[in-house]
Amino acid sequence: MLRALHSSLPVVTALVTLFSTGCAGKLRASGSFSARPPTLAVQTSASAQASGAASGQFQGAAVTPSQAQPSCAPSSAPPPPSAQVAYRPVPVFYGVPLANAQDVVFVLDRSGSMSEPAETTASFATPAVTLSTLTTFGSRVAGAVLTATPKTVTPTPTATPFVPFAQFTAQPTKLEAAKAELTSTLAALPDGTRFNIIFFEDNVSALSTSLVSLTPVSRLTTIAFLQSVRPGGTTAAVPALRTAYASRPRRVVFLSDGLANTGGDGRTLLAEARVEMRRGVRFDTVGVGRDQDKSLMKALAVESGGVADTR
Repeated sequence: MLRALHSSLPVVTALVTLFSTGCAGKLRASGSFSARPPTLAVQTSASAQASGAASGQFQGAAVTPSQAQPSCAPSSAPPPPSAQVAYRPVPVFYGVPLANAQDVVFVLDRSGSMSEPAETTASFATPAVTLSTLTTFGSRVAGAVLTATPKTVTPTPTATPFVPFAQFTAQPTKLEAAKAELTSTLAALPDGTRFNIIFFEDNVSALSTSLVSLTPVSRLTTIAFLQSVRPGGTTAAVPALRTAYASRPRRVVFLSDGLANTGGDGRTLLAEARVEMRRGVRFDTVGVGRDQDKSLMKALAVESGGVADTR
C-alpha cells in the first residue's frame, strides 16, 4: 500500500498544482489532459554545465513542478489604440480648392466697383480681427516674441475670455469679402507654400517682387498688407497678370468684378494667358458681382484645366 501511494504522489502533486493555479477549468473545457507527472530537468554534472554553456543556455538549479506549471496568461496582447490624425481644414479660396498648391499667385481686383456691397450677407471676420487673433496666439505657434517688451500676464477667474473672430460685418463690400476670404485661405495653407498676392486698379500693388514662402511670420505681414488695400480707380487686369507671370507661377487665382479696361482689354488678356497656358500655368477664376466678364473668366479656367467660380 505504501509503495502504491508513493508511486501516485507525483500525479496528486500535479493535480493540486493545476487546481491551485486556476487552470483546471481550461483543462475541463478542453475535455482531456495528461496525468503524466511533470519532468524535472536537473543539470548538476560538469558535462551538463559544459553542454549548457556551449549552447548559450545554462540552468544551475532544478526546475520544480511549481516553476514548470502552464501559463494562464492570454496568448496575444490587445491591439494598440489607433493613432488620431490631427484635423486641418482644406484650403479653399471661394470655390477654388487649393490643396497641395505651390507657386500660386492671387491676382485680385480692387477697382472702384469693388467698394460696392457684396452679394452675400454672411458674417465674416475682417483681416484686422484676424491679425489681432494671430498676434495674440501666433507667438505660441511661431515661437517668436511679437511684442517689443515682454509682459507678465496673470490670469484671473473674472477675466473675460478672448473670442477669436468676434467682430463681424453684416454687409461687407466686395473687396472686404475678398480680403476676408483670402485671410481664411492663408490660415489654412500649410507652411512652405510659395505664393504672392497682387492687387490692381489703375496701378498694380504686389506683396513681393517674387514668390514668398508661407511661415507664421509671413502670414502676419501678409495680413498687414491686406489691411492697407483700399478700392479705387479703373481695372488694369492685363498689367496685373503680366506682373504675376514674371514670378513664373504654376497657378494663377484671378478675381475680378468687371471688364479689363486699362493697359489692355479682354482679348489681349486671353491671348497672353494662352501663352502662359502652353507653359503649363493653370488659371482659377472668381467672378464677383453682376458686371463680371463671365465669358472671359470661364475661358481662362476651362482652357487651362482650372475652376471657374461665380459670386
